[in-house]
Formats: sequence, C-alpha cells, structure tokens
Amino acid sequence: MVSACFWKCISPDAWLQTVGGLSGAFLGTLLAGLVSLFLYKRELKEQKIEKFSGFKRNYIVYFRSNLCHLLQLMEDRGMETEGNELPVYVLQIVKEKNNEIKRFYLRELEPETPILLYKNFELIYEQLINITNACQLLLLQKEQEEVPAVFNVKEILRESLTVIRETLEEIDKEVQEELE
Repeated sequence: MVSACFWKCISPDAWLQTVGGLSGAFLGTLLAGLVSLFLYKRELKEQKIEKFSGFKRNYIVYFRSNLCHLLQLMEDRGMETEGNELPVYVLQIVKEKNNEIKRFYLRELEPETPILLYKNFELIYEQLINITNACQLLLLQKEQEEVPAVFNVKEILRESLTVIRETLEEIDKEVQEELE
C-alpha cells in the first residue's frame, strides 16, 4: 500500500528530470569513452610508426643495401666462372661482407624486427650462414687440394641467392603495407 502511494506522489516533471539525468549521464559516459578510445588508438598508431621507423631506417639504409650489394657482387664476379670455381678475392670479400651483415642483423636489426617479419629475417640469416659455409668450403678446397669437391657449391650459392632475393621482396611488400 505504501509503495502504490509513493509512485502516485511523484510528479511527471520529476520523472522527466530523472530520465533526462540518467540518459544524459549515459550519453556523457559513452561520449567520453569513445573519445578516450580514439585517442588511445591514435597513440598506439604513433608508437607503432615511431618504432617501425627505427626498423625501417636500419633495414633500408644499411641491411638491405648491403645485402643487395653482396648479392650483386656474387652475381657479377662469382657466378660467371665455370664449374665449382670462384675467385679467391670474391670468396674473401663475400665472407667478410656476409659476416658484417650477420653481425649487424644480430646487434641492431633483430631487436626491433616486427613479429610478422621475424620469420623472413631468420630465413635470410640461415641463407647467409649457408653462403658463409659454402665460401669456407671453397676456400678450404683451394688451400688443400686433397679435399674433394663433393657438393656443387655454386648451386648452393645460387639457391641461397634466390631465397634471399625472394624473401627481400616479401619483406619490402610487408614494409610498404605496414607504412600505409
């Protein structure tokens, strides 16, 4: 009985004020939430771009340019000879440049590599190791003539060069997509 009287005693303007206050509070909270969500997403995007710019700078300026130079050197100077022979100076240059690129990758590029590109860089790193091992084998064969030429080292080098080139193209595509 008391509750029926309570609801009848409330005036219509009180009902309107209550409903208006609740809907205003809800809309205000919703608007504040949307604004904070927008600002949070914008800040995440800026952080991603800032982090990615360091990776991009190291990748394009040093890693990719040196890797392309190494590939060009091997194709121009090394693959023109017949058989399993490569000039010793090319082997030594390739080995040194290869080790320099691997050191740079491990020291500078690996910590800032985005997760989605990490597998590609590991594949390139494996191929660089293959190239180093092939150069070591060829240098050993040149120094000691009793070491038999069991492997077609040039074919191993060609395969590694192809894999590196294809992987670089994939990375370039991902970098372009990431920047857009």
